Amino acid sequence: MAIEAADQLLAESQAGTEVVLQPSCRLIRAWIRLARGDLPGALEDAGSAAQLAHAAELPMDLYWALGVRGRILVAAGRIKEANAQASELLAMLVERGAPLTAPDSSGDLAVVLQALGRATDFQGLAQTWTATPWRQAATAIAAGDFKQAADLYAQIGSRPDEAFAHSRRLSSWWRRPCSRGQRAATACPRLLPTGQGQRLPARERAVCVH
Repeated sequence: MAIEAADQLLAESQAGTEVVLQPSCRLIRAWIRLARGDLPGALEDAGSAAQLAHAAELPMDLYWALGVRGRILVAAGRIKEANAQASELLAMLVERGAPLTAPDSSGDLAVVLQALGRATDFQGLAQTWTATPWRQAATAIAAGDFKQAADLYAQIGSRPDEAFAHSRRLSSWWRRPCSRGQRAATACPRLLPTGQGQRLPARERAVCVH
């Protein structure tokens, strides 16, 4: 399983064996821990991944880590910190530009900004990007157009992201953004790109409560 593979690579790294994919492994494990409800563990992995990516000067991993950490902070109801994390990532992307990747981590930032009521921040950033299917789906998420996002993720083949978009579309709780003083809790459905026949995580849900 993915979490066992990540654990093995991280154990090798701690034993002194160089593992260049350590930030990615930590982020994969962060998603799995989030889906299992282990928010402290997820935050620890995402934070470590961000530190490692920064130290190794790996901008793509750093952007991914900051987006994932922001999403976990939203899930933990730590809205002030999530806002600060989102602002930090936005500033980096505006200054440095976002590299083209597939899959693209822009969806994490879009989920965070939409939940925080800051969709216009993402839309302004998206206008400066080269359009890709991943970024089009993220822009739809930020705009609250979850049906379009689900359709785009289906075309891409990212079934967990598609399931997340469907769950947001069907959930009346997500029709209003979270504001300061509110708690947001979200389970992340996107652990890894999934293939045919692979089961989606059971904890794909998102609620926004006072």
